[in-house]
Amino acid sequence: MCVVLACLAAVPRALATAVHGDASSNGILHIPSNGSLTSCPTHCGDVEISYPFGIGSGCFRQGFELTCNQTARPPRLFLRNSTTQITSIDVGSNMASASTVGFNVTMGQGVDTYMSWGTPDGGAVISEINDALYVVGCGLEVYMFGNNWTDLIGSCMSICADDRTTERANVFGSCRDGIGCCSIELTRDLPAFMVKLVRLNGTRAQLNDVKVLLPWYYRFVLGDLYSSWVNTSNVHDTRIQIAITDQPNCERARVNKDSYACNNESNCQDLQYGRGYSCSCPNYYGKGNPYIVNGCIQAYDSTTPKENCTRSCGNISIPFPFGIEEGCYANDNFRLNCTSDGTVLDRRYAQYRVTRISLDDGSLAVSNMLNDTSSNNMERIVNSNYDGTGEFRDSYDMSSVVDGIYDFSREDEIVIKWVVANLTCQQAKQSNPKYYACISHNSNCQDIRRGKTNYGYLCKCNDGFHGNPYLQNNCTGIFLS
Repeated sequence: MCVVLACLAAVPRALATAVHGDASSNGILHIPSNGSLTSCPTHCGDVEISYPFGIGSGCFRQGFELTCNQTARPPRLFLRNSTTQITSIDVGSNMASASTVGFNVTMGQGVDTYMSWGTPDGGAVISEINDALYVVGCGLEVYMFGNNWTDLIGSCMSICADDRTTERANVFGSCRDGIGCCSIELTRDLPAFMVKLVRLNGTRAQLNDVKVLLPWYYRFVLGDLYSSWVNTSNVHDTRIQIAITDQPNCERARVNKDSYACNNESNCQDLQYGRGYSCSCPNYYGKGNPYIVNGCIQAYDSTTPKENCTRSCGNISIPFPFGIEEGCYANDNFRLNCTSDGTVLDRRYAQYRVTRISLDDGSLAVSNMLNDTSSNNMERIVNSNYDGTGEFRDSYDMSSVVDGIYDFSREDEIVIKWVVANLTCQQAKQSNPKYYACISHNSNCQDIRRGKTNYGYLCKCNDGFHGNPYLQNNCTGIFLS
């Protein structure tokens, strides 16, 4: 006798009927432009959505469809019409997080139970960086398979004991001794997996509830044996890898130009295990999206700015690499807005009124923030700072916050130190010449450090010359009268 289960979320809940997105669409296979995605939803609740994931026709690549449950508070994002809830997406690292993939099972004597997880069109792959498959229960044999019943990944057994023995066996919560719980280590990425539970004779009747979970991290506690689900404070989300699976590898994918997923600037990597590939931006780019046209955001573009750029706003001079209009700044990091409030630097989480820009020392001075930069917002851009001593320290203090190319430090006014890119001079010179910033004759590159760590680089005119080292032939000699 057997029972077949569908995959459940960490705490099994039925999906509400009001869902944003058409789960019947097959998705696109070409590389879209930013312009073609402008009407696509960008958020579901507080989760940001980035292509190849998307909601609605024309907004996602095949295998990456999402739906948004708008009736939940806050709204919840799901992988297609499943119960796998997506909690974050980081396309740059080809990773997403999901509420712990798991099953909640009630077993009877003499009953084997089968369960499986997978997506019909590929796309989401369980990453091997997840800790293990954990089974919380006792009197069980557990077998884990890949996408067929002959592909055995591993097995474990969990036996029953009194509570004191169970606690002593799991003092570190690892489930390695197989008392009250057991685990099967992942050895590869998994586009799908199946689990078979076999009930052993003589199991305590009150322990018929079994929890099966595949998290990034889990620590067992005795109460998990008797509760309806594991203690959520002891379990972390499941890590899901982005994988393009309509072709077996990069070589085959490049032949099929109409369906090749990587843009012109990006690199292609075969999946280490199984069918498929992923795309990534080269390391001389900043963060970006390798799955859309021109999606790899350039760390710096030294191309001469267009003519007739606005170079002042009020009484503030705006030298290149900064600029206001499209084509007048080196990249979006250097884009400023000229408003009725003056010159504004927009860092998404907050806006700053700029009072001074200095190329010589790589700084901006700002008089105030135009909207709240609370610790909650700052927490989104910095989790830890490296202090050069070999250890990391948590920091949410505006007196020392690094956000990409910007380093915020509070003095009498807010002084924002900036660098061209988070590269050393040597790294910048070895990248594509288009992305090296010190293009003027009579200029040089200077590494900028924070403590003992390299933060980035700036350009300076050589001694005896002055001008803008970021423009062609702009460092000129100083003539004395």
